[in-house]
Amino acid sequence: KEQATMVSKTLKRKMAELGLTAEQLAARIQTAGGDTTYGTVQGWISGRRTPSLGSARFLAAALGCTTDELYDREEAVA
Repeated sequence: KEQATMVSKTLKRKMAELGLTAEQLAARIQTAGGDTTYGTVQGWISGRRTPSLGSARFLAAALGCTTDELYDREEAVA
């Protein structure tokens, strides 16, 4: 649950910075080759779900960040 909360917080911040809606983010992930749906993105935003490693890679790419940044890991600051 803690990971889901971290991802949700980062996801909301990055989406706001990029001016993306959940639908637009899902479309970006699909364009990159992921099979993520709008409903899945909504689950990540709400903190109900945590992306799998594969999905996290597509999600990070769509947001222009690393998976470490997505999970708000300390290493991302270095």
